[in-house]
Amino acid sequence: MRERFYSKTLASDTGCVVWTGAKDARGYGHFSVLGSARLSHRVAWEIENGPIPDGKLVLHSCDNTSCVSVEHLRLGSHLENMADASSRKRWEANAKRGEAHPLATLTDAIVLEMRRLYGSGFFYIGDIAARFNVSRPQTRKILARQAWGHI
Repeated sequence: MRERFYSKTLASDTGCVVWTGAKDARGYGHFSVLGSARLSHRVAWEIENGPIPDGKLVLHSCDNTSCVSVEHLRLGSHLENMADASSRKRWEANAKRGEAHPLATLTDAIVLEMRRLYGSGFFYIGDIAARFNVSRPQTRKILARQAWGHI
């Protein structure tokens, strides 16, 4: 397995060992182990260091998702991974909220109108959901400020 794994890598001048096999949309490599696709950086860790303890992630120090160099990998928790990503500006919690989010189908104005109608006491949740083509559960969350709570 080791030989097959490393045949899909290429050393770079940055010190990264770049995965040249299959990758997902975020650039993470995938390697088949016993018919199951596994993340290549996790496989690299296991080849060189043994099993990954339960609850641990394999973190990149180089910010290169396709890197499998064990010199650039370390074990850590999910919380450490998020803190690391945030400190390096790779990920910002709730950076794009509300209508600024690329998947948003509502606008801030529509959400405010939904809340105004509900607050008037003349509209039921189902009426508001139908009027704005939003599911009832999502409408409930919007009205309770569990969704779109920033406005």
